[in-house]
Amino acid sequence: MRESRILLLADPVIDKIAAGEVIERPSSVLKELLENAIDAGATSLRIELEEGGRKKILVTDDGSGMHAEDVPLAVKRHATSKLRTSEDLFCISSMGFRGEALASIASISHFSLLSRRVEAQEGIKLETVGNENPSIYTRPAPVGTTIQVQDLFFNVPVREKFLKSAQVEYASCFELVQSQALSNPHISFTLFHNGKEKISWPRISSEPETGPIAESTLRKRVQQVLTSQEAGSFLYVHEENQYGCFFGLVSPPGVEKATQKNMWTFVNSRWVKDKTIRYGMLRGYHSHLLKGQYPQVVGFFTCEPSLVDVNVHPTKAELRFQYAAEVQSLLATGIRKALRSAHWAEEPQAVSHTPASHMPSFSASSMQQTSRNVSVDALETSSFGAKETRSFTFAPLRMGASKAPAGMSAPSFLPVKEAPASILDWDQFLFQGSWFDCYLIFSDETRVLMIDQHAFHERILYEKYLQDPTLYSLCQPLLIPHLIAFSPEEVALFAENQAQLASYGCTYGILEGKGIEVTGVPPLLRRQQFDTLFASLLQEVRNHPHESGMPATLHHQVLATLACHSAVRAGEKLEESHVHRLKQEAQGVDFVHNCPHGRRVFKWFNRSEVEGWFDRT
Repeated sequence: MRESRILLLADPVIDKIAAGEVIERPSSVLKELLENAIDAGATSLRIELEEGGRKKILVTDDGSGMHAEDVPLAVKRHATSKLRTSEDLFCISSMGFRGEALASIASISHFSLLSRRVEAQEGIKLETVGNENPSIYTRPAPVGTTIQVQDLFFNVPVREKFLKSAQVEYASCFELVQSQALSNPHISFTLFHNGKEKISWPRISSEPETGPIAESTLRKRVQQVLTSQEAGSFLYVHEENQYGCFFGLVSPPGVEKATQKNMWTFVNSRWVKDKTIRYGMLRGYHSHLLKGQYPQVVGFFTCEPSLVDVNVHPTKAELRFQYAAEVQSLLATGIRKALRSAHWAEEPQAVSHTPASHMPSFSASSMQQTSRNVSVDALETSSFGAKETRSFTFAPLRMGASKAPAGMSAPSFLPVKEAPASILDWDQFLFQGSWFDCYLIFSDETRVLMIDQHAFHERILYEKYLQDPTLYSLCQPLLIPHLIAFSPEEVALFAENQAQLASYGCTYGILEGKGIEVTGVPPLLRRQQFDTLFASLLQEVRNHPHESGMPATLHHQVLATLACHSAVRAGEKLEESHVHRLKQEAQGVDFVHNCPHGRRVFKWFNRSEVEGWFDRT
């Protein structure tokens, strides 16, 4: 057995360990090379890849170049032009700074570097294999730097074995180039793969932006780089305070995706996949996204470098913010304002002014002839199995008070008071009838408005709950407790959250390992299916554990669940008198364009659009 003695590692071993921390795949190499080129003031970048970067990565820039005496130092460990003192680690404004990047890259490849400054007559070239015995000589070269990396991991076969196919590695490199192009519209990018030109993106602006990227510049770059047909509908955001500045383009509701891949986020121009940033953006979209859907975002947050630590992750993808909660609120507020004030939420513009008395009227009775002849006090099965009369209470909406229930702070991002309100004047709309006992149809002089009755009522109740917590925090005891079976794990969750759910008027006892015994619910929910209601509440508690920043989200989800279970259902026939009461309840309700779960509430059809259906345009 070998004797265990402490020895200093040889430099080649240290280099390979450092490479393992920094270099995961070809895109890791490309990232370091592009960041160094950007720091050098490049305005043009040419990238050449072979086999997805596995065989060759070449980056040519027109930046400031390197001093001849600095070239040998570039492949030394812990050599950098970005830092001078330990204090600089806490105020990093450059893209690359680690110091071991080029040394690590050179240690696992066939590496060459050619660089020339404008005042130099010739360039200087360095060549090395595995970062051993580098050769250095002069030769003619343009101003700037060219770095070539070949045969990545040639001397670390274990790491090479874990590389993906050439196409997968190319896709990762391509995504990286996209990110750098989005954050640097003043730089042109050209990318070649296996000798074929894949992209050529001319620069949009002539100089790097000193502040937020101008909307027109960013729109052109996004359209150029992402080539999305939906990018033209994106909303521009610009919000700032003492904690930083947030700007960018965000998608309106309705053009979301099923993956977070389309959320491009940057902090001080650095592409990151940081949870703090993404969660702040999703907070801004609360109630505007269906579950499992994500917005499309090209968002930039800038702040004083000393307020963010970019050195907590080997690839700098995750950060640590000194004021994380405030940063999240800034992002959420900016997005919320953009959504409330943007064109997507506006009513269609009137195209004519035909008096309402001359408008054709749909017959409510004729439209409902095939519907079930059941009034709004519809018979519905209660949790006890008996048929009970269902009645909907439309109490006057009390705007103003927004006190949250005891033990729960109201979410800071609901609502953004300074944002323009999207409030409709419902008195101008005439009720024309319902369709399939699901959609309510209204009209005014030039438009038809079709409303999902469940989503509509759900939004109204949700707004009422936000304004008046007594509507849900009061508890109505049940004459007979209702037993619901749950698994031991689910019972434990109910026990853990018993006090919190009681603040929403839902009280119950714990039957160890068997289930719960419901003893009280809010008055508005007294005739609901308790099994379904408590199963929904359990799901929200499971999805939103009590972590930092999560209670506000849980508060929204619980209120959304209560509103959903209190609202009229699709398939329930509403008498016209009850529709008018519902319409009056909508007066003063802000932003009814989405239900609390993100579904569309209504859709407009203006006269010109309808006439187009019949070739009358």
